[in-house]
Amino acid sequence: MLPVAFAAALFLGAAHPAVADRPHFPLRNSTTNATETQAAPVVVWTTVTQIVTQTADAGCPANYALNRKPTATESPTATFVNSAPAATLSPNVHWSYDTKAIENVIPVEPKKGCELYYGVSEPSKSGYYAFVTYFFKSPAVNIDHTDHLAAEYHEKNGMTVSFNNKEAFKHALDTWTMANGLLLIAYIPGCGDYAKGERCYFNVTAIEYKHDQLVIVAKGDSMHPDQVTNLGETEWGWWNANKDKAHGSASASASGDAFAWGTSTASASPSSPTGASSGASKPLGQLECTAPADDAHGLPTACLGSNFDQLLDKQLGYTALSPEAKQFLDSLSSGSNVTGPANSTLSARALRMRRRSLAQRGFWSGVWNFFKTAFTAVYNAVASVISIGGAIDRDFSFKAPDPESSNTWAKTLLGDLTQTQSPWGEAILLKSLGSSNAVGDDGVLKYMNVYCVGCGASGHARVAGRARWSPLAGLQEGRLELQANMQFVLKLGIDAEFSLRQNLEYDLFNYGLPALSFGVVTIGPYVSVGARVGLEAAARGKVLVGAEMGMQDSLVVIDLVNPGDNKNSGWDPYFKPVFEASGEVALSAELGLPVGLKCGLKISSWEKAVGVVDEPSIKGTAKVSGSVNLTDAGSIVGAFGDSDGCDGILTQISWRNRLWAGLVEPGDAPLLDTQDRALFRKCIGKDNKPARRELLDGPRPMRITATDKTARSSTGSKSLTYNVQGVPTELYNQTLNHRLLPLVNPTRSTRIVSCANGNLYAVQNDNQDNEYCFGLWDTTGQSEVVYDGVHRSLHYYSETMSRLGVSRLRASDAAQVPRTAVTVALVPFRNPDGDDFYVVIDHAEQVLFPIVCDFAGETASKLFVVSDPVAGPETLRRKDVLYSVTGGDVSKCHPLALKP
Repeated sequence: MLPVAFAAALFLGAAHPAVADRPHFPLRNSTTNATETQAAPVVVWTTVTQIVTQTADAGCPANYALNRKPTATESPTATFVNSAPAATLSPNVHWSYDTKAIENVIPVEPKKGCELYYGVSEPSKSGYYAFVTYFFKSPAVNIDHTDHLAAEYHEKNGMTVSFNNKEAFKHALDTWTMANGLLLIAYIPGCGDYAKGERCYFNVTAIEYKHDQLVIVAKGDSMHPDQVTNLGETEWGWWNANKDKAHGSASASASGDAFAWGTSTASASPSSPTGASSGASKPLGQLECTAPADDAHGLPTACLGSNFDQLLDKQLGYTALSPEAKQFLDSLSSGSNVTGPANSTLSARALRMRRRSLAQRGFWSGVWNFFKTAFTAVYNAVASVISIGGAIDRDFSFKAPDPESSNTWAKTLLGDLTQTQSPWGEAILLKSLGSSNAVGDDGVLKYMNVYCVGCGASGHARVAGRARWSPLAGLQEGRLELQANMQFVLKLGIDAEFSLRQNLEYDLFNYGLPALSFGVVTIGPYVSVGARVGLEAAARGKVLVGAEMGMQDSLVVIDLVNPGDNKNSGWDPYFKPVFEASGEVALSAELGLPVGLKCGLKISSWEKAVGVVDEPSIKGTAKVSGSVNLTDAGSIVGAFGDSDGCDGILTQISWRNRLWAGLVEPGDAPLLDTQDRALFRKCIGKDNKPARRELLDGPRPMRITATDKTARSSTGSKSLTYNVQGVPTELYNQTLNHRLLPLVNPTRSTRIVSCANGNLYAVQNDNQDNEYCFGLWDTTGQSEVVYDGVHRSLHYYSETMSRLGVSRLRASDAAQVPRTAVTVALVPFRNPDGDDFYVVIDHAEQVLFPIVCDFAGETASKLFVVSDPVAGPETLRRKDVLYSVTGGDVSKCHPLALKP
């Protein structure tokens, strides 16, 4: 029986489906469909032989079978399988290597390690790169590293090496001996796995010197690296040619900021290891580097890169928005400070500030300097909004569903799920009980349809990593960095004349993404999408609860050996809600959309699947006004009227995000859990509700008598045809006199956007959009900007402002604000020449000025605030604030005039 107190407890969030704190979709191969499990189609590992191309067929899903044992009649095969297109990095000589050095013909001793390079051949071209360092059992010569010889391979005669320099030949005569063995390494046709894009590792068993011809003939056999090495190390990532150009040169060494782990510019550089423990023990990317201390000002610092601001905020710690800050924002939002003239567009606060400023000569001087600079030379943005966050678009992208994809599994539902038409449009039918066309023996309809309406996920990601292994001991050290932009649309639709309490889990998609291969290493990424529903409802009507959620510049470092050392940053999403309800309802509904980005990592004969599972979820509660109760007879009794000032359906929505990383096994605790964050209450006007108490017939919870017709839908299709559509930006509170308006400069050439990573950027006012940025601002009737388009407040940082007179300007959710943050709003201030412009004020009515800074080699221009419009821009250009405020090399800063 559903007690009388259910409605109140339901709305307060005390009554909701219990959900275990575990990863619902670990790295496994099964489809859980409520009560039954189905195996996904099995595919096999595909070897691609064409170099740096994508040739394999993209027709099957990715599959990873854990701990599979070969039978007596089977030969052992790779257990991670992925038949998506693959790209093989060809062997190359890095441009930093001096191939003219005579000493390059001298064998490298085993203890020093021999570094091999794969990937882009020119510093002017961006692309994947990889270094593999082997510690061979015998001295080794990389023939490709010297210009003073040429080699040919013949199956019968072995390897013939011809020298064009007598001094180089003399070095070879002295050092190419059989005393300690000799290994010749070359990317040479016919030798070893040349056809597969790999070097030849030629183990010399006999050697002949032809002095008069400057020729050495080596007899022997081509070997697999495992047969001739004691230890191997690898590191891979993306070479950013544009970033290197921005720093003024094409670096002459393998080290350098342009070698990107994620988009970090303070990452460990790919350089030759000097010992057996040098490779994998070096820090990987932005999450593992150590920023230099701020000796000049004593401020917190963070490593440079895409996550600079998030990492700096994480050091400060977080807290909820203070009562003072809430009161400040509420006073602006409610218009309670409006006491100015009726014909004035300025609030009482702005008018009061203006009157007070007239008596402060120094203050007015600063304002006039801002006017003069900002309006005389109007700032014009240098880049479009689509350039923000586009840096990681170059590795791999995913979209599920993807109706246009050539990969069938990117648009085909797993299990018995089908696409159907819902009251809200195209949707995935998750559960169908009873029939909306069939009347029961008691003359009452009893049915419930549960839909995932327009659900899907998309994004871009990049994987970099570093590992060390031994042919005998296997993996010894290893870390993998994944950087991602991810967007989710999750909307739960319920159409019911029924009551139900049930938890449901489903696999929706599972398919492979383009793989990367170099040497003995293969990285095969794949994506999986699921759905998790928790439902407790007594309803006669329709409810749609959902949201668009997304993360920008999210980072995670996965330790392949010690999972306790996993690290993450930037996984708090933005949130745009959807809530519709009609009829007579009392329910709590939760929908999670776990999305897995995983990598099958194969190094020589060792393999593993690691990755992340991110599960954004929304929870909605709806209660018809008045009291609702379920009787012993299984009927809903409703007395409808006014409830909490709502004459209709009172709703509340909250969101949560959880992240698992590593192997992701059942029972693992999440690496990150934001917990439920309640967003707002909303009253939906009543929809022809009865004016008297009456019965709404329905069975008792947990006693489902209607027929489950989910798997027998005759009209649904397993192939999805819809494209995921984002949720439009809307005001959270429609009752206030607010509008969603753009923020532009006086010539309207530049607009301001807030992005999912919390930063504010100045971009060109063109018709371009970025799914992770928002160009509309919650603006009061007095033109005061109090929130961004997804209801985040703005703040600066008191510590940097008090010491330097400058600060970052960022947006944060009310539940998680940096500890030194001071909440602000943009308020119009009267220009003596007649036009209003925006200044930044805090609750103490301190006036600050918006400044925009362009960055060397970067496309996005970021906003800051300063107390002095003349000295502030100069401070932001200084090198001593690089790691504490700006997060990059600032080329210029300019006062920013913005019109209301």
